[in-house]
Amino acid sequence: MPSGSQPCKCSHREASSPDPPPTNTSPDNSRPLSPEPQVLTRLEKFNRQFKVKSMSDEDVLVAQKLTWTSDVYGHFFAPTITHDGDTVQYNFKCKNSLSIIVSCACHDESTSNLKQHIACCEPGNSSEARAMMAFIQGSTYSPSKHRMKITLWVAWRHHPFQIVEDSKLLNIFYDLNNKVVTPSRFTVSCDVKEIFELSCSKVVKMLQVRDGKMISIILDFIKASKAHTGHYLAGHIAECIHEYGIQKKIMALTLDNASNNLTLTNELQVLIPSFHGQKTRVRCLAHILNLMVKAILSQFSKKGKATDDGDEDDVTDTDEDEGYDFRAARLIDNDDITDDQE
Repeated sequence: MPSGSQPCKCSHREASSPDPPPTNTSPDNSRPLSPEPQVLTRLEKFNRQFKVKSMSDEDVLVAQKLTWTSDVYGHFFAPTITHDGDTVQYNFKCKNSLSIIVSCACHDESTSNLKQHIACCEPGNSSEARAMMAFIQGSTYSPSKHRMKITLWVAWRHHPFQIVEDSKLLNIFYDLNNKVVTPSRFTVSCDVKEIFELSCSKVVKMLQVRDGKMISIILDFIKASKAHTGHYLAGHIAECIHEYGIQKKIMALTLDNASNNLTLTNELQVLIPSFHGQKTRVRCLAHILNLMVKAILSQFSKKGKATDDGDEDDVTDTDEDEGYDFRAARLIDNDDITDDQE
């Protein structure tokens, strides 16, 4: 070492090695930890569940509607699809207020907005209001359905065909739906005849298996194109009875007191041997009472004034059979006349 020089006292340290990379181990260094689970957004869950990438928007909506179980969707029409940028939206139109539309994203399955609208929706949410609104909006109307219901209504309630052309009734239909098309009386007449022909076979089967219970049913409407003689009417009635197969089930025949009905009863006994003719004829009590009342009231009218011979000028004998004279008789007994009246 040279003289006067001092030993070098520079200090140094060994270069430290870089820190090792952290290992994904548990605190006790016994085993590695599993990777953290990936958190999916609501949209990602929706896309994965309904396979949005491989399906059209309409197909996605159809698949999504199968999962809807809430009753609130029945308050709205089927949703329509619109796009707000990259977001697909469903638009729900209210059935009661057509101007109100509630929109939501396709992946938003919350029904809070729909429920909020229903709570304040006008008119009331009663079954009567829903039925009326549905009819007014025309959702249940169709010309063919209206025609069928008009025809059945006329037949069931025994209304005349001309009632379907009543102006007041047509105004009611028009107020409910301004596109209503009501059939004419001629169309209803043809429809009733067609329905009648279709139902005849069922009525025949029903009459064959009756258990003895009394029923009231119209079997046929017969259009008489000739004079209403007893022979002519008996032929049509016998034809109707044979058509329904009830010739052996006739218990009685109710007729008024017209003279041609006597011939009808006798002729019907010839055409249907199982019918007992005059023995089973029942005279119409309502017709008898009607004749009696008319005869009594005729005494108080000028036309019904009795002649000196005791006969009435305007009373004919065409509606009467032998032994059925319903002319008015005096109701005051001579013994009840007072001295003053004499």
